Amino acid sequence: MVYILVHFYNFVESVQMMISLYLYLKNQIKNFLQKGYIQGYGDGTFRPDKNITRAEFITIINMAFGFTEKGSEEFNDV
Repeated sequence: MVYILVHFYNFVESVQMMISLYLYLKNQIKNFLQKGYIQGYGDGTFRPDKNITRAEFITIINMAFGFTEKGSEEFNDV
């Protein structure tokens, strides 16, 4: 019986952590949307499970930190 209770407690703790992480990320995404760091797609959807490109990532970083200087580097994946 103790074994079952310990595993149930661990499961509940894991679920609570997942919910906390979800709420944190949801708030961060809302914050980034409000600040204009990220946008949805042209069809009105937002796809948080989709991978982002290097260019999209760098755009977010540049906007978040206010970087404006242009570089001359060229990347073959963007």
